[in-house]
Amino acid sequence: MDLLVASSASLAAVLLYAWAYGVFNSPNPPKWAKSEALASTVALVFTCLTPLGIGFFFRGILGNIAGQSVFGWASIAVAAVVIYMVVPRLVAPARRPKLDNVVPMPTGPSAPRPVKLAA
Repeated sequence: MDLLVASSASLAAVLLYAWAYGVFNSPNPPKWAKSEALASTVALVFTCLTPLGIGFFFRGILGNIAGQSVFGWASIAVAAVVIYMVVPRLVAPARRPKLDNVVPMPTGPSAPRPVKLAA
């Protein structure tokens, strides 16, 4: 049971951090994401969940390792797969380039075309 609680708390902490990173560091964050109170709340919840997950993990490993069920070990594997699949999607908005400074050319696309020299 300790490993199940550990994987759940750790998964929640990692997903919360990835979501917050993607939203707060995106090029054009929504208005509600600019609030310092919300950023502090997310940091506080992350700070509470991370030691909880780590503590229960070590309690499960160092305590009665033979008494841990298959579900506890499977939950760690499922949490790792979920993190591998979901975290890149949650962080993706922060990786998008800012488009505020891009001005399209009046004659077409933003990319310059090669110049043909007269022969």
